[in-house]
Amino acid sequence: MKKSMIIGIIAIGILLSSFTVQIEGRNTRIKQEHIKEPTILALVPHEPIVITHDGNFSDYGFSGSGTIEEPYIIENFNITTSNDKGITINDTTKFFVIRNCYVDSDYSGIVINNTAEGTTAIIENTCNNNNRSGIDLYYSSGATIANNTCSNNSNGIWLRHSSSATVTKNICNDNSFDGIILSGSSSSATVTKNICNDNGLYGINLYTSSGVTVTNNTCSNNSDGIWLWQSSSATIMNNICNNNERYGIYQSDSFTTTLTENTCKNNDLGISLWSSDYCLLTYNFLQENGEYGISLNAWADNNIIHHNSFIDNNLDGTSQAKDDEINNTWYEEETEEGNYWSEWNSKKPYPIDGDAQATDPYPLNEILERIKYEFVMFIPSIILLVVLHKRLRNKKAKN
Repeated sequence: MKKSMIIGIIAIGILLSSFTVQIEGRNTRIKQEHIKEPTILALVPHEPIVITHDGNFSDYGFSGSGTIEEPYIIENFNITTSNDKGITINDTTKFFVIRNCYVDSDYSGIVINNTAEGTTAIIENTCNNNNRSGIDLYYSSGATIANNTCSNNSNGIWLRHSSSATVTKNICNDNSFDGIILSGSSSSATVTKNICNDNGLYGINLYTSSGVTVTNNTCSNNSDGIWLWQSSSATIMNNICNNNERYGIYQSDSFTTTLTENTCKNNDLGISLWSSDYCLLTYNFLQENGEYGISLNAWADNNIIHHNSFIDNNLDGTSQAKDDEINNTWYEEETEEGNYWSEWNSKKPYPIDGDAQATDPYPLNEILERIKYEFVMFIPSIILLVVLHKRLRNKKAKN
């Protein structure tokens, strides 16, 4: 290899090493995919659709045969009506897809009731300006609700008695009550990658629905970001809950939940637990909340809290966290590592407000929310330089 080429490669390696790459380790945010909204002018005006049994699909002339391979397709309609509902499907066993429709009705846009498990798919629709919900789902388990826009309704998307649903990549903003609500034992659902901002009450509301996984959602500028009541064994992970009027995440009467890698910033209070036991709170980023970053209130016992980052919460108070109950552990027992507290530069236990008189006995000295790998670009350059250096030495030895 020519000496000039080697010098050039080394120069490139040095140039690359001058760059740093920041990787968000704990709170990686998955970019919200573009959600397709139908252009109303390109859609076909249509009267409200009412299907009450399997035969109605073919009565309307929809394409498909109702099998999993060839579901009935309801698509490309503009249903703007003063009727109560835009699209209603009840008591069916056939597979169907509602796709690329615009629905604006007096009560609820799309209403699905008592459909066979896994047969319902509601994809890429716009359901705005409905007085109740953009999308209502009753007794219809295993449904897929994806890439819809539901705004300016009372509720964006509401699931009742519908377990194992997938609710993903929807935009549910500016609804007067909730962006997305699961109630009536809508358990074991996956709620992921949704945007639920600027709603009157909750961005995402889990009400008597256990075992739900809520990940990678943005719930900001609501009354509360994510709200759980009687919804145990939930996983609340990697969500952004900022600038909410009251709580970033609020939990009551919900046990054995996991809250990890969430960002709760500029709320009145970051994360609040009431009557919730045996929960795990780890690697959450809690910044500039008016009151506490985390507050454990009445009957919140036997919870474990560690590796969270508390930054400038409750600036007018004496502590960034509160614990009113017993047997809560503010560190990881195996590693003897606690939490990061921005105002605490001591190795002494960090004092926590509340009746429990708790402390974090092992405060950390670095923020855990983001891990900066400053040398990600530098490592390949080092390897390249080592290889080139070895080749030069071997060449000199041969000469």
